[in-house]
Amino acid sequence: MTAPLTSNRKGWSLPIIWTLLFIGLIVFLIHKYGWWWLVIPPALFFAVAIASIVIRGRKGLEREKFLQYLRLPLYGLYHINNIEQSSTGDYLYDIVPEFRDEYSVEEQDEIIKSMEAAITDNSMDFSEALPKLPFDDDDIRQHLRATLKRLREQVGQQGDVEG
Repeated sequence: MTAPLTSNRKGWSLPIIWTLLFIGLIVFLIHKYGWWWLVIPPALFFAVAIASIVIRGRKGLEREKFLQYLRLPLYGLYHINNIEQSSTGDYLYDIVPEFRDEYSVEEQDEIIKSMEAAITDNSMDFSEALPKLPFDDDDIRQHLRATLKRLREQVGQQGDVEG
């Protein structure tokens, strides 16, 4: 049995049919309503495109701000040998000792909020904040919990001293 030869099909393809129908519709609408309505589809297209760019830009800036604040406590992970050091704080780049002096009250709030959000979000990809962190996600959350506990103790002491 021989393989069939490739046929040289002649006929209308689907894209050509749709293009001809579209052109016919445009000609009909121009004849019936005039040229002005041709401005509406491109205007709608550009309005939707600009709105999506603006919305994505805002979300991207919010996400980058969140990751920027999260990087501060995460950076210490590069300088600890085991996750238990998170609760003691004897490692380089520990955020806790200079927290009140280094960051404004607004920055302190944002850092704490980002840590809380990262702890509760089980789908958080920590490599998005810092690449090649030396611990797995559960250890990173444990580090954030221990650091957050120490930060809250320090902020609580600050309130007691001033109060």
